[in-house]
Amino acid sequence: MPRTSEQSGIVLILALLIITAALTATAVFGNLIIRSIQQSRLVDQSMQAYYLAESGVERALYQVRRRSAIHNCSIAIPSASCNVRGYCDSANSLACVTSGPGGLAAGMPSDWLVSALSEQSVVKRLQPGESFQIDLFHPYQPTVAQGLVPSLEVVQVTSADLASGFTLYGQLTNLTWLISATLNPNCPLGEPIVANGFITGVRNDQLGLAAAAVSGLAGADLNASCLYILRLSNPLTQPAGLFTISLHSDSPASEDNRVDIPSRLLITVTADFGQSFQTVKVRTPVRPPISGLYDFVLFSDTEIIK
Repeated sequence: MPRTSEQSGIVLILALLIITAALTATAVFGNLIIRSIQQSRLVDQSMQAYYLAESGVERALYQVRRRSAIHNCSIAIPSASCNVRGYCDSANSLACVTSGPGGLAAGMPSDWLVSALSEQSVVKRLQPGESFQIDLFHPYQPTVAQGLVPSLEVVQVTSADLASGFTLYGQLTNLTWLISATLNPNCPLGEPIVANGFITGVRNDQLGLAAAAVSGLAGADLNASCLYILRLSNPLTQPAGLFTISLHSDSPASEDNRVDIPSRLLITVTADFGQSFQTVKVRTPVRPPISGLYDFVLFSDTEIIK
């Protein structure tokens, strides 16, 4: 009997150990399964939040490109703001980018926040032989001050990867005559090409990059009553480089002198769905630059002469 009781106790202890191990394994695997489900749910919510942010960006781009919307109502109407219908005025005559909170439909567990601001710099990589065009005016600005930002004095081009120096070919063109001959009587029309020539970037040891000012290209001054475009080309004999274009009211040495680029937009949409957040940023011209092909292709059944 003592031996039998001893064996029964060992069997009972082994059974308890097996049950404990099984329960522990069940708890561990159950925890792993729950975490996997939670992660899958977060991934799904993250994808939905991303698509929601994309929808907000698409709506803003639609307003800009199809409705000629402006992002800042005060450009046209002092102290005005964009209403929920997407207009700056009660007559619904001046479209604007609907900023602030919004969503696809009421009652959905989702929301987005749209912000549309002017870019303060444009970054562009130019391979040898490539060019880039930027408008120095707001294409939908229906105010008296039609041309440049009133405080614009210096257009600066810098390059960090070509810090030892660079050479670009620049062309500054007056487009006022092309848009409307009566747009602003203070703008001398004359020839469309104001100035062109090579721009040399010189190394700035303080900034650790090469910089060049475009405003004084061939001795031409910028007239705030005119509409200009700037085209920069990288000669075939020069290496590829990453260039940053910025506008300044005075010396570019001070960041306080930097001004917005009126023809460029930075659209930022932050969306949340469930417990996930996603942000999508789009940098784009307000509209394809005038007198140039940019981000679109011309199709015709007949010959196109350029």
